[in-house]
Amino acid sequence: MHKQSSQTKEDASNQNQTMTQIDHDHGIVPISDDLIKRTVAPVLEEELQSDSLLEGDDPNLSSESFTELSEEELANTLSYVDSGRGLFNQGKYAKALKEYSRAIQLAPQAAPLYFERGQVFLKLNNADEALEDFEQAIRLDPQMIDSYLLRGKLKNFLGKPEEAIGDFNRVLSNQPKNISALLERGIAYSLLRKWPQVVSESTTIMAIDGENIQARRLRALAYQNIGEEDKALADWVEVERIAGQSMEIQANLGNIYFSKGELENAVSQWSQALELDNTQAFLYVNRGIARSRLGELDAAIDDFKQAIGLNPAEYSIYNSLGYVYYLKKENQQAIENYTKALELNSQDPKVYFNRGNAYRDINKFQEALADMNEAIRMVPAYTEAYTNRGSIYLSLRDYTSAQSDFTEAVRHNPDNSIAYYNRALAYLQTEDYQLSEQDLNFLIQSNSEMSVDSFQHRGLVYFQTGKYKQAIEDWQTYLRHVPEDDEVSYKIGLAQYKLEAYDQAIQAFNQAISLNPQHGLAYYQRGNVYSLQKKYQEAVRDYTSAIDYQVSLEISYFNRGIAYLNLKKAKDATRDFKKVLDISTNDKLIEESKKVLKLLSSQ
Repeated sequence: MHKQSSQTKEDASNQNQTMTQIDHDHGIVPISDDLIKRTVAPVLEEELQSDSLLEGDDPNLSSESFTELSEEELANTLSYVDSGRGLFNQGKYAKALKEYSRAIQLAPQAAPLYFERGQVFLKLNNADEALEDFEQAIRLDPQMIDSYLLRGKLKNFLGKPEEAIGDFNRVLSNQPKNISALLERGIAYSLLRKWPQVVSESTTIMAIDGENIQARRLRALAYQNIGEEDKALADWVEVERIAGQSMEIQANLGNIYFSKGELENAVSQWSQALELDNTQAFLYVNRGIARSRLGELDAAIDDFKQAIGLNPAEYSIYNSLGYVYYLKKENQQAIENYTKALELNSQDPKVYFNRGNAYRDINKFQEALADMNEAIRMVPAYTEAYTNRGSIYLSLRDYTSAQSDFTEAVRHNPDNSIAYYNRALAYLQTEDYQLSEQDLNFLIQSNSEMSVDSFQHRGLVYFQTGKYKQAIEDWQTYLRHVPEDDEVSYKIGLAQYKLEAYDQAIQAFNQAISLNPQHGLAYYQRGNVYSLQKKYQEAVRDYTSAIDYQVSLEISYFNRGIAYLNLKKAKDATRDFKKVLDISTNDKLIEESKKVLKLLSSQ
């Protein structure tokens, strides 16, 4: 009986694909700064654009601002002010402005006039002139608290929250429970993203006014941004109860549920937000991301396409859409969308990484390498890119380059179990068994996610180095986790064969065949064991099965011929040895077959 090589490293590599890493970092799109302003600062615009005029101190004869006016000038000033107020309340702001300006011409030192005219400028959307009037009012009367309040609100509105805080501090030093100042200072902190201070301000307001919805809304946003999701959720739910649904409220609720991993609830909230405002692309994007994680890939694709319709210039949407196609294994469409994303923004390494993965999966290895190279060029510490480029090199059988990339991946991230695992496979291919065993030992001892598969491959290391008992122990450990793996049962049979434990080898081959009735190699090797046990009828049956499954044809015919000889079936043996001569290119087999045929013909 001739023996065939039990298992090559190449066979093992083909049966166990390398592991790759994919980019899961498709986080939801946060509420934009513009929407944050809409969420936390509606009070700002409402008060700046209020239909009611905040009146300054009534000008009168005792006021120092008017002592130098004649009785006629004072009367005219009062008349202009009354007229300006009336016109303001009628919504005739341009005419009101003229009246106040006439009053100021007569009494240029009267702080209340600047304070009131500043509000008229606000109604006319002239923020710069309004700010100048409030500042003049403060210069003329540093004790006019309302001027600080309105100037602070205006600075918030103009995107100068640091300066605004100084004004609110001045108000609160005189009026510690001024809710408007507390709220506006909280808004200023939110614009600066100083969320703990926002929580403090909002909580202080609610201690004074428990039903203040703006404070609760502000605190909800703050809790959300510092990761206290349950507290944020409670506040947003209360805001919704008081104010009813709105796009901003439902959008934020969706974000919280997503962060908590409650994807169905997130989808529900974003769907409600879209019913209220279907023009917001980010809502479709977020719902698409949640649906993709729920496995609702077609629905996710629909959402991303809707988002693209609303915002076709946003590259990240194409990246997300490409990723869903990648999950569907529709790699060509994934590549098309990644390419579109790169046309819009060629500076995002993650898109190159993602496209490289798609190219790899359709065996376009050179294109995949080019993309991984670009991702690494842009981010030299991109550990996932090193890991996946290494897997590409493995597919190209460039094992040295693969080992180098996996080593680099581990250097940047010592906990990268996939890099250790793939490097162990690469070392197996170059017969660096000791290094392969070291990596697999690390994975097993660290109880990594790869530990189960590591037992399988360490078993192969042991097998290749002649440590058959250790190989069997590792493979048996693996099978306790993956009992349906026919290939590992087959390997155990090979190891038992090497140990000449023939009964145990037959048991292992039996198991492999019961799991995979078409496992030709298992039939072949079991036939060899039966031959060694001189069970030639069983051997003939197994070699015949191996031949039927087109496995090891020339050696199967030869060994079956030997079995027929032992069964004294010369005619059947002759037929098999002649078949070997017809199909074999193995000089040794040909020579042996000719010898047997010559012997048979002489009888």
